[in-house]
Amino acid sequence: MRYRASFAAHLLIMSFVQRFRAPCVFLTVLLVLARTDVPSVLESDMADGRGHFGTKSRYEDSQRGSVLEYVGPAGCVPLQIVGVLRHGRRFPTINKMLRMQQFRRIVATTGGGNLLAQRVASQRLNLDPGRAGELSEQGAEDVTRLVARLSRRFPELVGPDTRMVSSSKSRCVDSAAAARRVLRRGDSTVQPLVHIDDDVLRFFDRCPRVQVEAERRKVEWKSFSRGEHVRNALRFAATNAELLEAAYQLCALELSENGTKSPWCDLFNQEGFEAMEYLGDLKHYWLKGPSDQRSARSSCLLLQAIFSHFDSAIQGNKREQPGIAPAVLYFGHAETLIPLLSLLGLFRSQSDLTAANFTSQRHRLFRTSSFCPYSANLLLVLYSCGESHPQHRLQLLLNEKPIPFPPCHAATSCPYPEVHAYHAMTLLEETFHAVCENGDAENASKLEL
Repeated sequence: MRYRASFAAHLLIMSFVQRFRAPCVFLTVLLVLARTDVPSVLESDMADGRGHFGTKSRYEDSQRGSVLEYVGPAGCVPLQIVGVLRHGRRFPTINKMLRMQQFRRIVATTGGGNLLAQRVASQRLNLDPGRAGELSEQGAEDVTRLVARLSRRFPELVGPDTRMVSSSKSRCVDSAAAARRVLRRGDSTVQPLVHIDDDVLRFFDRCPRVQVEAERRKVEWKSFSRGEHVRNALRFAATNAELLEAAYQLCALELSENGTKSPWCDLFNQEGFEAMEYLGDLKHYWLKGPSDQRSARSSCLLLQAIFSHFDSAIQGNKREQPGIAPAVLYFGHAETLIPLLSLLGLFRSQSDLTAANFTSQRHRLFRTSSFCPYSANLLLVLYSCGESHPQHRLQLLLNEKPIPFPPCHAATSCPYPEVHAYHAMTLLEETFHAVCENGDAENASKLEL
């Protein structure tokens, strides 16, 4: 189903909002695109960007090969699962919609006789500002299929008794609602509740020190955005990085919502898609990823909540106490998941991502297209191993695939006491107040995905 309706009066009113405070910069004329002597490029030669859209990637494009069959630790049975899920595919925010509209106008007015420009400019932007930032129908389907797979894989855990916790944003609440429909298992009387907890899932919005420090941590991103790789990202044009990002996201949106390659994608070559992907990864790496330990530590409440569930499950199992939720699913954002992954010690590179090492980082670990697409999921599975030692093990799955647990090096499961000890400072001593105090939220730069 197409993302629908038109901008109409809404865009006319908002197209000159103060975000576009420097029209002379944003309205960089696409002189090369306007040329009529640019050689034509066959559509078969054009890239579609699949697998290079960073946090705007489709879940299926992040899966390299099929999802592996799940294998737990030998001699153990699953006791509890806690998952942190990113919301499904969503519509662009209103500011992104405005930039998309502005970029289209530039192409339409400066494209001249260039056939590609004419084809791109003829594309109607069917966007609905009334649904800006909301979960799309395809996003709801992604979550539905994901939770259905989890229910089949862990039938004794993921079911009607699943506890669901969500960010207050509608795209997360609606993702939880999509999961709830699956977990009813045909019983319309079963209504798993969705609890709202922004302290745990929108910690990034409540941590002034992280927000205030964000601006100075954009140095590498800003430098790369002005460099030759980004300037040459388009086949026929050069433009401001923020409008270039709008064109990049228009291509991603068409693929995301309709599964088709848009003419907007033809503006980029393969090198351009990789440069735009790296530009996004630079931002996330320095603002939310392994480079920013304060941002990682700000997810302490979420990690503490996760281990609190496991501790309760272990104690409840020992005493055979009922009432412990066999599965807990948290529905949040990319900003929820990336700091948590960093806190767990995942995706740390031997060298930092910088504006200068794009070429050498082509095979980097920190690639959001792979680990944080829409509907990305981190699953922690607690196992009971009977009388063996240790009695409980923890396994980590990212996007439904087992991954090595940092405390246990290459192993995909780890003794629970060992994991607990590895994160003891975060679990027992870290406080959100200590991490986030002494900041000024009023001047914060909020980046929301």
